[in-house]
Amino acid sequence: ATLFIADPSGNVLEFKAFKDSDNLFAS
Repeated sequence: ATLFIADPSGNVLEFKAFKDSDNLFAS
């Protein structure tokens, strides 16, 4: 699975094969 989201700066971030959606915004 591949997710495309736009961050507040308007940049498109790509996340591939996230098993846990909680990791999406982990830093």
